[in-house]
Amino acid sequence: MSQKFAVHALITIADVDRMKHDLSKFLSISRHNETEKSVARAAIKRALEAVGLNSMTHTFIHEESNEIGANVIAVQKGPYFGTGNDKMLILSANYDTVEGSPGVDDNGSGVAAVLEAARVLSTLDNLYSRQNTIVYVFFDMKHKALAGSHAFVEDVLLPLMERTNTKVIGTVIADGLLHFDPFPASQAMPPEFESFFPEAAQLLHEHSHMGDFIQISSRNDVDEELCDIAKNFDKTAAEFGLTPIENMLSHQLERNEIDGEKKIIQNSGEKQKGEVEKIKIDKHEAYAIDILFSTGKGQPKDMDTRTTVYKKNEAVTYQLKMKASRVFFSDVNKQYLNVKFQHGPMPFSLRGFEEEVKAKMGVVECEKYGLLTPYPVLYEKEGELVAQFKATVLVMPNGLLKIAGLPFDSDTYQSELSVKDAELQTVLKSALKPKKKKEVKKEEPAAAKKA
Repeated sequence: MSQKFAVHALITIADVDRMKHDLSKFLSISRHNETEKSVARAAIKRALEAVGLNSMTHTFIHEESNEIGANVIAVQKGPYFGTGNDKMLILSANYDTVEGSPGVDDNGSGVAAVLEAARVLSTLDNLYSRQNTIVYVFFDMKHKALAGSHAFVEDVLLPLMERTNTKVIGTVIADGLLHFDPFPASQAMPPEFESFFPEAAQLLHEHSHMGDFIQISSRNDVDEELCDIAKNFDKTAAEFGLTPIENMLSHQLERNEIDGEKKIIQNSGEKQKGEVEKIKIDKHEAYAIDILFSTGKGQPKDMDTRTTVYKKNEAVTYQLKMKASRVFFSDVNKQYLNVKFQHGPMPFSLRGFEEEVKAKMGVVECEKYGLLTPYPVLYEKEGELVAQFKATVLVMPNGLLKIAGLPFDSDTYQSELSVKDAELQTVLKSALKPKKKKEVKKEEPAAAKKA
C-alpha cells in the first residue's frame, strides 16, 4: 500500500459522522484534571480496541508541578517491526485541555481525526499489504510545555530507535482542525508566523484574514541548524545584544582528560572554522560546557599579564636544564600542601605551592618547551563586561544531567530583553535532567478489597 494511496483512502473513506459522534460523546467536555482525563483515555482506548489495536498507557512525571501525566499509545506493526529495516510513521494529537474549556477544537478535533485514521488504516490492512509501522499517540499535558510529547520521545521513541535501529519517516500532529470562520479579520497570525511562513502570511493578508482554511506545516528534511549547538550559542547571545567570546571551546571529558577529542566552539574565527570538526554527541558522554558572552566585540586580547594556571602536557617530554625548573616540575608531580593529590592532567595554580616565587621561576622553562600549557589571562576592551557560565553535563538517555557548576536562578534577574526565537524557546523548554520515575500504585479490584 503506497503512501499516496493511503492518503487518498483517508480522504475518501473517512466517516465524518463517526468523528462527529466521538466529538459529541467524549471530546466536548473539559479534560483538564485527572478525573476528566481518565474518562477521555478510557474512551480513546475503547475506540482503538474496537479496530483491533491494543493500547498502552505511558505515565510520566511533570517536573515543575510533580503531577503524573499519561499518554495513550497504540502500534500498528509492520512486517519489519523491531528491526533495522522498519520505518515508522507517527500519527498524534493531544487530548488534554486548558481548565474550563470543552476542548472541541483544541483538541478534540485532532483526537477524532487520529482515531478515524486508525479505523481507516486498520480496515485497509485487511485488503492490502503494508510495509511500515504506524504509531498512534495521544499526548497529555500539551498545555504544560508539551510535557507529554517530550516524555514520549525521551522515554519511548528514542530508546526504541536506539535498540532496534528503526527509522521514523514522518510525524503528523493533528491540532485545532475545526476552527472555521468565513468573516474578515477572524484569523490572527501568531508571533513569528510571518517569518516562518511568508507565503501563507501573504495569502492570509490577501484573503482579508478569514479563518476559513486549515494550515499544514511541515519539514521536508532534518534541519541541521536545530542540532547545531554552537549556532544556538550565537543566536542566544544575539537575542540579548551580546557577542560570544571568539573561539571559546567546550570539551568532552574523558578519564583523566579534560580536553577530550570532541570539541564545541563558539563564535569561531575564519581559521578555526576549518580546524574544529563537526561532532556527533552520543549518550553517556560528559562535557565541560564553557560559555562566555561579552557586551563588546568578543575578541579579548593578551595584555602580557602572567598567568598562574597551567596544565601538564602529557604528550611532551624534555630534559630540563635549569635546577629550579627540575625541582619545580618534580613538585608538580608530587603531593603538596599536605593534600594527597597529584596534578596529573588536571590544571593547577602556582599559588598552591609553598614557595610561589621559586615556582614562578621554574615554570618559565617548562612552558617554553611545552611541558606545561598555560591558561592565558585575556582582556576585553575597557568598559565592557564579560559573563561566564560553566557546567559539567552528562548526556543521559532521557535528558541532560548537570552534575557540576554554579546554580542559576533566572527568576532572580530581570531584563527588558528575552529569547523570542521560536526554535530557541523549544530548546529551552526541553528537559535538562532525567526524570525520576514514580511508581503509580494500582488500586485493588473491589472484590479483592471485600475479601
